[in-house]
Amino acid sequence: MGRLIVQLLKRSGILAQDINRTSGDFTDYVAGLFIAQSDRPNRLRPINLNTLGPLQLSLLVADGTVTRILEAYSRQRIGSIKLDQRICTLNAEHTLLSAPAGTTIIRRQVVLRGRDTPIDYAEAVSLIASHRLPRQLVDEIESGDESLGRLLHQFKIEVRRELLFFGTEEQSTVLDSEEQINGAKSLSRTYRILSMDQPLMVIEEKFPVDGPA
Repeated sequence: MGRLIVQLLKRSGILAQDINRTSGDFTDYVAGLFIAQSDRPNRLRPINLNTLGPLQLSLLVADGTVTRILEAYSRQRIGSIKLDQRICTLNAEHTLLSAPAGTTIIRRQVVLRGRDTPIDYAEAVSLIASHRLPRQLVDEIESGDESLGRLLHQFKIEVRRELLFFGTEEQSTVLDSEEQINGAKSLSRTYRILSMDQPLMVIEEKFPVDGPA
């Protein structure tokens, strides 16, 4: 299964031409994909990338929706289960979202769960600049459970992703499925989604460090 993940990464260009790099070179290459690693929050601790399995490394560097990687790995559809969603007002400027204090945003928290097996593979918290999105799309976000990546694809919004920073932290306690992947720590990555160079969302995703390799 690890080979399948690597093949998917090669096809997407993530690992293109890097197969012959040394371990150290490749670690530097992966770290260099994150443009704001120096802004990593203090709650996140560094991690030795050489300790990550193929699945964790694939999820860390993916520049598209991680749902498809998880579906390829688990051989099942992955659903987005909404845990919490609320409309908030920023108390201070949010630099990564390019939004001043007073901006109204949507904060969304979900888990990515197997539809055939009750396993939670990931957790995500999204800050969404709803004023930059079409009203119909905002309505879908507010009323439905579909993943943000699939909604952006459905509404044919051209976007790009910027990887910001990553690290590890103590495992979250919000994952509540019957057979969640257990682990003492989570691998966290934060990125933002932009359209026409304007940030639409800042998303933090977390995966068990010692989950399936």
